[in-house]
Amino acid sequence: MKIPKFTSFISRGGKARTSLKYKIISLMPALLFICGFMYIPQGHFGTLLIPDACIGTEIYVGNIYDAGDLQHIVDRNNSCALLYIPGGTDNIILADHKNQGFEGIKSLEYGSFVYIFTENYIDIYSVIGKDFSGTNIMSPKYSSGTSVYNNIDGSLVLYTCNENPESITIITCSKYGSFPR
Repeated sequence: MKIPKFTSFISRGGKARTSLKYKIISLMPALLFICGFMYIPQGHFGTLLIPDACIGTEIYVGNIYDAGDLQHIVDRNNSCALLYIPGGTDNIILADHKNQGFEGIKSLEYGSFVYIFTENYIDIYSVIGKDFSGTNIMSPKYSSGTSVYNNIDGSLVLYTCNENPESITIITCSKYGSFPR
C-alpha cells in the first residue's frame, strides 16, 4: 500500500514545512473545533481594563506547559499572561506581577467590573470572589486547594503574587455580558 504524500505548508519565513509534527500542529485549531474544545492561538489576545483598580494592560496568550514563555510575558511592562490549556474550558485566567500594577486587583470590591477588549467583542465581568491566601506552587490554586482551572465555564480569574511569590491573591469574576465592537 502506498502512503500518500502530504502537501507542504509554507511558514512565515517562506520555507516549506513538511514534517508530520508541523502538519498536525497546523491542523490543531480545526481538530479542536470539530471535537468541541476551545482553541486560542498564542500571541496578542486583547486589552484588559479594570477602572476600579487603575489597571489597563495588554493580554498575551501563554503556553502553561512552557514556564519560560509565561515568564517572558509577565516580565514585560504593560502585558499580562492569559494561561491557556489547549482543549480546556472557556475560562480566562490572567496573571501578572504585583509590582507592575496588578497589585491593584487586591482592592477590587464585589461587583466591580472588569473589561476585556478583543478584536470583535467587549466582554464584561463582575467580581464575585476574593481569595488572598491562594498558592502558586506548580499551578495556581485557591486556599481550599482547588485549581483555578476548575472554575465555572466562562469565568475570569485574575491573580498576582503576595509578598511571598508562592502566595497569591485570586480574584474570581463571572461574565456579565458580551457586546460586539
